[in-house]
Amino acid sequence: MTQLKKIKIAFILQNLNIGGAERVSVTLLRNLDRSKFEIILILLKREGVYLDLLPPDVEVINLNGNSTLSALPKIVWSIKKLKPDILFSTLFRLNIPILLAKILALQKIKVVLRIPTTYSLMRESSKSIRQKLELSSIFIKLLYNIADGIIFISRGSFEDFCNHFKKIDKKKCQVIYNPVEIENILKAKDEKIEEPVWSDKSRKIIAVGRLVPEKGYKYLLDAFSIVSNEIDNIGLIILGEGKERKNLEEYASKLNLTSNIIFLGSKQNPFKYMSHCDLFVLSSLWEGFANVVVEAMACGIPVVATNCPYGPGEIIDNGLNGILVPAKDPKALAQAIILILKNPELANSLGRCGFRRALDFDVKKIIKEYEELFCKIVV
Repeated sequence: MTQLKKIKIAFILQNLNIGGAERVSVTLLRNLDRSKFEIILILLKREGVYLDLLPPDVEVINLNGNSTLSALPKIVWSIKKLKPDILFSTLFRLNIPILLAKILALQKIKVVLRIPTTYSLMRESSKSIRQKLELSSIFIKLLYNIADGIIFISRGSFEDFCNHFKKIDKKKCQVIYNPVEIENILKAKDEKIEEPVWSDKSRKIIAVGRLVPEKGYKYLLDAFSIVSNEIDNIGLIILGEGKERKNLEEYASKLNLTSNIIFLGSKQNPFKYMSHCDLFVLSSLWEGFANVVVEAMACGIPVVATNCPYGPGEIIDNGLNGILVPAKDPKALAQAIILILKNPELANSLGRCGFRRALDFDVKKIIKEYEELFCKIVV
């Protein structure tokens, strides 16, 4: 029996530093069926902590590019040399350069784009980003329909994008939730925590994410101030790095919470910290999907999350497998935290149901959706 030719897929990323798109890419690279797919990874610069997570059979092409624009000729050269069947982009800022590279390479190559964020919320984040998006929107209108497939990571982000770009070919669009490696999380969560993290605190809350304004940490600190007045001997652990760290540490001091809040920075294995806490909190103002909510559920702890656009509301069935509260509402956030911490039966129920919900996003299920899309595109 003749073996079918493998589909050659070239992933392209800026680097493998910590980030949602990078983590999802590594998860896909680790789990795509090698009997069907040949995998190549093109990096503008070979760097980042996730390099250590790559499987050994993935060929890595290092373009040594300092910027997307300067790397464009090298991307074109790589396409001509490697001749992949599919070029796959998981970063919004690389999507347009990749479509331009397809045109310039003059190759019959399929392009799949993944949109890992919400367009309208990016526009609102800052004036400089809004100005960049004004230019990008022109190219989106001109080029995006050249793509053979466009993946959105939530229904909300898909609908938002279509509202901005009415002429986008919806037949090429598909919602595929982010994959989570549940089996690996279950192993990682049992690893020993080397550094002491508040053995004297009887209750612990944890939040994980980049320390940037859109993650809403200031509102979380306000909420924690209310909680700490209601519940004795409680601590808040924050994992992540970002430009807001100094401001948040100063704000915690202003609230007289320094002895109750610890900033641990970025950790390659956040799950061992999650599993030692009583509650996970997401305080974001917006999300593309909120992988970390599913990861916390996989660790078996109850979750409180803001019902921000988009993601948490598509993951959590409010009151059944987690609790949703309005964004930018410290009082509502505090009330939900207190409710769970004061009700052990509710906490246990949310944790059990949350774990079952996390299984819906397991990589074994989600990877099949990606494989079906890739196979359909090259037919």
